[in-house]
Amino acid sequence: MNAIDLIYQHLQLECIGLDARGRLTRISGPFPDDISRVYLTRHAQGVLTFFREDLPDILVERISQVPPEDVFRHPEAVAAILSEHAPCVEWSESVSYVFPPELPVTPRVRRLASSTDWLVAAYDPDLLGRPWSVYAVVQDGYIVSSCVSARENASSGEAWVRTSPAYRRRGLAREVTAAWAADLARQGKTAFYSHRTDNPASAAVARSLALVPFTHDIGFL
Repeated sequence: MNAIDLIYQHLQLECIGLDARGRLTRISGPFPDDISRVYLTRHAQGVLTFFREDLPDILVERISQVPPEDVFRHPEAVAAILSEHAPCVEWSESVSYVFPPELPVTPRVRRLASSTDWLVAAYDPDLLGRPWSVYAVVQDGYIVSSCVSARENASSGEAWVRTSPAYRRRGLAREVTAAWAADLARQGKTAFYSHRTDNPASAAVARSLALVPFTHDIGFL
């Protein structure tokens, strides 16, 4: 699957589709993500630019005239234009990856059934509302590192990784993430991993797993 196909699949996973004009719109699915008013995704073949369905055409035209690299270098300029429509509350840059075919063996990781295991309830009761399994390292009767799908559909899933502060820098995040991704691969699904560019810890996990980046994006809410 090429980078552009992965970008569209990733948007669909976030419950974001395109309307008849090619504008970003909500589609059905579990745990939808926010829809950016402007979203640029830079990939190996170039840059794709998307606009949310409710953004006025006059602002779409003005922002379209800004060179993509200037959007990344000077996001405050785009935010100022958007503020003429509504306050631009946030913008963020992220990198998204897929997993290589070979993943490390993870003997310390346990697969926990999120709907039944008391460990999950003690760790994070909110996970009980998610239908997907939790992959975790358990020490002294408690979960100390975990990976579960932030969202998942019939074709892909997105990793959500957490490690307790006292247990960081031990390779646990790498192990639970690898176990989670291996399970999705067994189901024939694409495993995605994403992080904001200002999150060095998540970037380090990506490097440790030799993840393959397919997009560097920026979104404006």
